[in-house]
Amino acid sequence: MTIVLEDRISVPTERQFTDAGQMIVPCKFARTGTQVYTAAQLQLDGDPTRLVTVHREAKDVFAKDSMASFRSAPVTQGHPKSGLVTADTAAKLQVGMLEGLPVRDDDTLSGTLVITHQDAIDSIEDGQRELSAGYTCNIDTVVTDGEPTYYQRDIRANHIAIVPRGRAGSVCSIADEEVTMTPEEKAAQEAAKVALTDEAAAKAAAEKVLADEAAEKEAAEKLLADEKAAEELLAAEPTTVSVEDHSALKADLEALQAKFDAAEEAASAKLALADAALVDAVEERVTVVLSALDLTEIALADFAGKSVQEIKAMVVADVKPELSLEDRSDSYVAARFDILAEEAGDGETPMGRLLADNASASHVEVKPSTVVADARAAMIARTTKASK
Repeated sequence: MTIVLEDRISVPTERQFTDAGQMIVPCKFARTGTQVYTAAQLQLDGDPTRLVTVHREAKDVFAKDSMASFRSAPVTQGHPKSGLVTADTAAKLQVGMLEGLPVRDDDTLSGTLVITHQDAIDSIEDGQRELSAGYTCNIDTVVTDGEPTYYQRDIRANHIAIVPRGRAGSVCSIADEEVTMTPEEKAAQEAAKVALTDEAAAKAAAEKVLADEAAEKEAAEKLLADEKAAEELLAAEPTTVSVEDHSALKADLEALQAKFDAAEEAASAKLALADAALVDAVEERVTVVLSALDLTEIALADFAGKSVQEIKAMVVADVKPELSLEDRSDSYVAARFDILAEEAGDGETPMGRLLADNASASHVEVKPSTVVADARAAMIARTTKASK
């Protein structure tokens, strides 16, 4: 059964204009992954309004015949009400075209659009910058344990529509300015997003410990000032200080020393806990991401903004599409992920060992501040001297 579907996505571009006023705009307009449609759109039986998830696998999106069908595909302003652009309706609907054949760019199809109609150019300039591919395909239903899973097969392009918001989000949108990055820069940017997601909480904890240490440093400096004032008092009026006063001052200094020692021990313990939490969070995320990249063809960029548990669920769903994860606990998903990782190798990949080495080598020990150390040393010396 062949049906007509729309796959929306936003497109990063650097716009240029020809002398004739045509807009030349690089773009991305289709990608792999999953899309949600209504049962009516898929011509399925049952409630026509229920939502159905359909899988778009790389082997189908990047199939030679599928990519070839996008050659010089017409560009439209919104999707045609009839669903498809034909030779009879092209003159009325077409506002541009895809230049030649598209190419694969990670998990998306990309190419260059030539926009020839001024209304379409104006709408892009006004902020309508997402694309939606219109195409026909066959829906392949695979039933496992009584649960159907739907796949798009035999994808054939018809048009590319400029729309207010694409089905695939802002991955395929027209850019506002001419900003280009090398593939290495893009990879570094995406890796940074992934690594920083779970570090945020641990980093916040570490920053709180540092703030506490700053407060304790201030207290130590006050302690030094109080000790200096007491010493100056004793030196200035040696004959007027009674034995009782001297003993009281000594007791006060010893009490301050005890408070200082307790505060220093507490700060050291907090720093150790925060440091360990930060390292553990980073190591866990990187280990899961590396395993995910080994087990699936999911792009690194798709992990940005996802928690460790969400990444595990993405991997299990990709490798075992026949499994339904609805109403499944986090423990179940984590166990499934661990089984897949163990089945894929001996439990420790070369990248995993490299990660462990780097995590160990890059550990930085946070030492107490010089002011705190000096305060403690000075107090011990004074107390020892006074007690003699």
